[in-house]
Amino acid sequence: MLMATITLEVPDEVARQLEDVGENLPGLLTYALDLAGLTRQKTSNNLDRQSPWNEVFAFLSGAPTVDEILDYKISDESQDRLEELLDLNREGDLTQQENDELDVFAEIDHMFILLKAYLRQNAAVS
Repeated sequence: MLMATITLEVPDEVARQLEDVGENLPGLLTYALDLAGLTRQKTSNNLDRQSPWNEVFAFLSGAPTVDEILDYKISDESQDRLEELLDLNREGDLTQQENDELDVFAEIDHMFILLKAYLRQNAAVS
């Protein structure tokens, strides 16, 4: 990865805190920029890539049928990103930001497991 050198003026207290961060500073800065919404990597749906929830919200806001919900799968792009994160996780090379991103995929998966189970159970009762 190419790295640029930058000079920052920060308060002394912040400088002391950053001394402990050391080599993790680039990852911390990337994570902070993402949290602040200052990075904008777009998906094909023109949604913020950092929030796979946007893909889910777009799907659900389209008022899908029960069958469409039961058949729902994340986009190929999201699936590719998930597989990339899982590979990094197996290798033990996840940054905190990537770990958080992987957690989002797990939350989405869990939500759909519960939603699909609910819909199947109610369909069986009807």
